[in-house]
Amino acid sequence: MKKIFILSIAIFVALTNYAQSFTSGNIVVFASASSNIPELNTAIANQPAVDLCDVPIIASVSNNSPACSGDTLTLISDATGSETLTYSWAEPNSFSSTSQNPSISNVTAAATGTYTVTVTNDCGSATATTTVAINVAPSSLIASSNSPVCAGTNINLALSASGSPTLRYSWAGPNGFTSPSQNPTVAVAVAGTYSVTATNSCGFATAITTVIVFTPPTSVATTSNSPVCSGANLSLSSSGSGSPTLSYSWAGPNGFTSASQNPTTSAVAGTYSVTVTNNCGHITAGMSVTIKVTPSFVTASGGGPNCAGADVNLNSSATGATSYSWSGPNSFTSFLQNPSITAVTTAASGIYIVTATNNNCSATATASVNIKSSSTSSQSATACSSYIWNGTTYTSSGDKAYSTLNAVGCDSVATLHLTINHGSLQTPFISGALSYCAGGSTTLSTDSFASYLWSPGGQTTQAINITSGGIYTVTVTNNSGLFGFLNCTCYSKCSSYTCHFG
Repeated sequence: MKKIFILSIAIFVALTNYAQSFTSGNIVVFASASSNIPELNTAIANQPAVDLCDVPIIASVSNNSPACSGDTLTLISDATGSETLTYSWAEPNSFSSTSQNPSISNVTAAATGTYTVTVTNDCGSATATTTVAINVAPSSLIASSNSPVCAGTNINLALSASGSPTLRYSWAGPNGFTSPSQNPTVAVAVAGTYSVTATNSCGFATAITTVIVFTPPTSVATTSNSPVCSGANLSLSSSGSGSPTLSYSWAGPNGFTSASQNPTTSAVAGTYSVTVTNNCGHITAGMSVTIKVTPSFVTASGGGPNCAGADVNLNSSATGATSYSWSGPNSFTSFLQNPSITAVTTAASGIYIVTATNNNCSATATASVNIKSSSTSSQSATACSSYIWNGTTYTSSGDKAYSTLNAVGCDSVATLHLTINHGSLQTPFISGALSYCAGGSTTLSTDSFASYLWSPGGQTTQAINITSGGIYTVTVTNNSGLFGFLNCTCYSKCSSYTCHFG
């Protein structure tokens, strides 16, 4: 450091002869502590020495921008001045540093702006600025379009993206489509995937968008189940080509309308049309429907009442029928209009169905048939000479038949198995004492027979013991079934006799 000598006013006045050019009040600085002026040398020697300080001078301030987001930003300063220099940096993103040449790693766009550096020493300070630009790689790409579009129209592609500096664009798509525009137009719509790349000095990014191209209905086919029978359902169907989803609108006779693709309605002859529509257009097609006549007024009956063993006559009638077909219980079938079933059994009971047909159109009717049962019964009888049954006297053995109607009105046949035994019975005789003393008893007996029945008392033995008076009767039977009463009037079935005792 140089020595600085400051001359007082008094010395300066004394030396005016040697310093004609100095102005009163100036401070004279000499580069040396000695001179050729004796008086000055003496004056200088008697003055105190002080140090002289250089104020900082900033020669330059710079940085390594433009930089990309994520890079390291370096700030550079060049300054001169005496004593030790200190540095103080500041910027809009609250950055601060006391380094001469600080660095900021992984910078973002927020680091863009003007940076100020202040250089300071004991004599003062100096300030300078530098401008930083931080660029950002393309990001937040959103590719879109006016899809879906109709065939033959334009596709308007659009891209939304962020990044700096100015982005460059490159689109690519079906059929070799390319464009450098941010928002290009495809003159003839082609479905597919369109991609776009956005590029700048910091990098690139890519996005895609899918374009859907709809086609208007170009054809429609219509069918039905015509010809159909009157009274049946008419099934209409249509098939159209085109996208997106097609809508259908049918119209026909009697004010018929439907929004179904394949509607069903009551059969009416005439012309039916369908219009197929989507967002891109519509097309119409039609067809004619024919109705065949179905037999009407179909009736069926099974006659009756019907008894087992009799014939059943089935009857039917229909307007417009050309053929008939019957089916029923017990596997019955017939193609006659009015068939008969001979010698029916109860298995023929049930529902019979007749189908009347004309030109493959048919109608049905039913008839209920109830077969009632005849009844039979049988019994056996044995007589001595004759037998009376249901008002008829029979004198000979054999099976006798009697016919009448049962409760359901059908035949009831009863059979009698009759046996007539023509023969005689030995006259029975009761023997025994006919009187006895009071308190005594007597024994009555008869001849030998097959069976006995005494009255009163009901004994069934050949002999009985009695203790009281009265009239006693014995009824006897031989092996032929002949029976009689002992003594008294003879009456039949063969002979009977009664004997009275008292």
